[in-house]
Amino acid sequence: MTNQVSKSGLIERIGIDKSVITGFSLRNIDDELFGKKQKEVKGTMYYVPSDWSDLKIKDGRRIGELRIDDRDIGNLHMKSTADGSSGEIRTIATLNVFTETKNNFQNMNCLEYQQRIVRIFNKLRDEYGVDIDGYMPDLRINMIEFNATFWIKHKYHEYGQVLSLMERILPERYATGTQNHRRIKVGVYNSHYVRNFAKTTYEEYLKDKEREPLSMKETVYCGNNKSTQVKIYPKLQQLRDTAAVDEADMPKCDAMRIEYTIKDSRILKSECNFNDDRVVALTDEKIAKFFKKNFKRDFVDQFNGWKRWNHRELLAKVDYHRKNSDKWTANFIRDSRKYVQEQNGTPLLFDIEDVRSVLKELENSPKKGNKKFTRFRKSLEYETDLIGNNAKAKEILDKVMKM
Repeated sequence: MTNQVSKSGLIERIGIDKSVITGFSLRNIDDELFGKKQKEVKGTMYYVPSDWSDLKIKDGRRIGELRIDDRDIGNLHMKSTADGSSGEIRTIATLNVFTETKNNFQNMNCLEYQQRIVRIFNKLRDEYGVDIDGYMPDLRINMIEFNATFWIKHKYHEYGQVLSLMERILPERYATGTQNHRRIKVGVYNSHYVRNFAKTTYEEYLKDKEREPLSMKETVYCGNNKSTQVKIYPKLQQLRDTAAVDEADMPKCDAMRIEYTIKDSRILKSECNFNDDRVVALTDEKIAKFFKKNFKRDFVDQFNGWKRWNHRELLAKVDYHRKNSDKWTANFIRDSRKYVQEQNGTPLLFDIEDVRSVLKELENSPKKGNKKFTRFRKSLEYETDLIGNNAKAKEILDKVMKM
């Protein structure tokens, strides 16, 4: 039952998905339990003794490295290394903490997150024979992923125009480099992986493209920022791609997930965020505030700013075409489509409704503008990709900001 997905079973909230924590040490290893579990675990599980390691356990043995990669507890890695210049020996200990359910559809609040860590340490001791000294106030976060998962009104692919624009207008902090003295961003929405066309046959290209999960094709992803990664993707499709849930257990509606991965603990330590990188410093209120602050900066403010700029450009384009032709609509639409290609996917006309305010302004009369717009809209009734995008964008932005 814990692996089923249902509409009623999802709590739409901002929470924790996974993290990498440190600040713990190794007390002891029970070889009998360890050996027994080693035969059962499908992943990696081993430890290596050492004469010089500073990782000393209760019975006097020194452990050079300990690794356990198992879905039940996450990824535990402890290793002693010697500094090449000073010769100083130090041990690095990290634990990847995931949600308890296989499909990770529901995120965790702070209490559930701490309880999950305690259960992992208890499971390591009782089932794996690995006794961890992990005092909760000492545990620190190296990396953490916050997310918001929510139901959407339409099929995920119907948000294509909205997501493509949201990716294109992300702030410069997510840029990957420069081109012609301009900052550029490279996302992956509705695209496929870069391939070596010089050495790959067309048949290999098609076969590889078929293997690519649909959820990857529909993902907004910008991970080049050294401290923060942002991602939007169809959560249910991702569960299908990974076979985490049977199709029979899937609801008919679609769900969207928005993730922020914090890759640098200094972000957490910042006074304006959590002022600390310890596990116990996290609260549900602080996480929601942090997430919405970043989402507002990256998506809400960017979208609203772009809409103001776009209105000015639409005004100029519509005015130009109206002055040059009585049947200006067709030329304007052609110009709009061409603009998308020239601007690397950024649209000139995002939603047919955007022309309503333009015509009102050009006519200097709301009544005349509405009348002109009615005729304009009727001539574009088959341009379905330009209908309803404003409403879909508002749905996403409002959903997150009201959580």
